[in-house]
Amino acid sequence: MRFIKSSPDKNLLEYQKTKSVVEVARKVAKSCSDAGKKIDAEQVAKYFTSRIKLSPVNLEEFAENYSRSKGIPIDGAKDQLSAVDSAVTDKLPLKPDHVALLRDTGNFLTAKQLQQTFLAAQLCGIFHTYGRQDLYLWREMAKESKDYLEKCTYFTELSHQVARHVREKTGVGLLYEYITRMNNKVPRALQNRNPDESKEARRKRLLEVDQLCREALEDESKYFEDGCYMATKFSQYSQLNAYKYMVKAANKRLRDEDQSVLPPDAVDNCIRMEDLAVQQISLDMAPSCIVMAAKFYASMQLFPITFAAFRAGLKTTKDSQVFGVYQQEKQRPKLMAWTAYNFTRAVKSYFKYAGEANAQEKANLKNEALSLCRRALDLEKQTEEWKKNMQECINGLGDLH
Repeated sequence: MRFIKSSPDKNLLEYQKTKSVVEVARKVAKSCSDAGKKIDAEQVAKYFTSRIKLSPVNLEEFAENYSRSKGIPIDGAKDQLSAVDSAVTDKLPLKPDHVALLRDTGNFLTAKQLQQTFLAAQLCGIFHTYGRQDLYLWREMAKESKDYLEKCTYFTELSHQVARHVREKTGVGLLYEYITRMNNKVPRALQNRNPDESKEARRKRLLEVDQLCREALEDESKYFEDGCYMATKFSQYSQLNAYKYMVKAANKRLRDEDQSVLPPDAVDNCIRMEDLAVQQISLDMAPSCIVMAAKFYASMQLFPITFAAFRAGLKTTKDSQVFGVYQQEKQRPKLMAWTAYNFTRAVKSYFKYAGEANAQEKANLKNEALSLCRRALDLEKQTEEWKKNMQECINGLGDLH
């Protein structure tokens, strides 16, 4: 980063609490822009085009982007991109005419745009990655110094603000403007880090999660990564991610508040998340999203769909392949235990809800919960904490009548 160090402010990238992250971002973006002008645009473009690795999902999103942008039928857009489609299907390197076609259809940045943005994009990537450390290490960091946590938050915001400045100056949206929000800010706000946090502070924190996700779902801006168009609002994966965080925030709010305070579309959002997860059941996170939906339904006493959702999360068949928590249990034993735990809690809630009625159904659900807990308990790599938890669930179910 010699181009930064040669600027008048040699300590620009050093973290200091008193610094304005917006002002630092403005200076970083300008330094990147000035340095980029000295680099040959065609060489930058050649570097990026040599790195293009596309999947069928990318091509589908390219066609949808072109269709929306030009107002043409999706089949016509796919026909227009068929040359690139065949190259990707046959795993052939993209030729210059393929790259030109991607540019003509608005799916790849021009040489000038790459020249203007690529240095800033590299720095945004570094800041973004640094900022994510606390998502996994916040307990350890907090023991050392709160400065570590504040530093991670600072660099997340710096990445976001640099990307925002790039958009303002060049019209190009860097993907980091989006993912610093959805992959950094939102999951950070969902973590219960302060044991002394008041209910009101927790409520505001979770409301912020909901608001950020809603903004992401409505954000029609175009974003690019390594020169390629990246679908966000129109990506089912991005939609699932946003709804997942909204449902997780709603579940957390129900620990302190009555369900009446939740947004009026909370149940609809959960159903939407479950549908998206079922459609993308091959994703690692999909089964846990369906279980999360079941947990939410149980909290809302929507028992007719609660246990169906649990079972879908445990096992769903798509295109003759089986997916779900059962398929992941050896690699993710804690997920199996978490599912069994929440299934057991839902059964206990249903017993209270049903009263003396539905004796056979209650007996079946109790046996199902016992089976899940024993299965989770017996997993080879299960943690001692979850083993203890599963045994407590089993004991509690034994007393359930």
